[in-house]
Amino acid sequence: FEYFKTLIKECFSILEAKENPGYILKDEVPTIIRYLGGFPSEAQLSNVIIPEMQEDEPTNYVHYDKFEKFMLNAIISEEFEPDDMETLLAAFRFFDQEGRGYIEIDVMKKILKENGIAFRDKEWDDFMAYSADLDTNVIYYEDYVSRLLSENDKHIQNLLKGLEKFKYP
Repeated sequence: FEYFKTLIKECFSILEAKENPGYILKDEVPTIIRYLGGFPSEAQLSNVIIPEMQEDEPTNYVHYDKFEKFMLNAIISEEFEPDDMETLLAAFRFFDQEGRGYIEIDVMKKILKENGIAFRDKEWDDFMAYSADLDTNVIYYEDYVSRLLSENDKHIQNLLKGLEKFKYP
């Protein structure tokens, strides 16, 4: 439990608002949650999680105490575990009606930038750098999902290695 508190504090302090110590911008909340292995939807973030963290102070900031309380509960309950491979592949296959195994970049851009909670330019650029085959202008989604899950598993294992080394007070 103390290890997770320490980990949450370290992550929070990296993004802590210089002009408002003890707080982070609410736009940074998803970054820390995902770094710590939680993958809530954008709708959960904007409609439930961030308002819950802000409670009586709906500003552009989230206070550390409220963030820590939420994150400890989320980690313990494993509430926002990542989707499994089949769920992720099913989402891509929905847009690949011909069953080609890939989605063209311009089609994916339209999906991610014009529907639901749209990707910001930086998110789109990062996604493209990570997922796209720029030689063919497509995203081979099975390769992308496999890589994504593998790297996430390695990241979580690295976080948990810290738990093994953690010295309890």
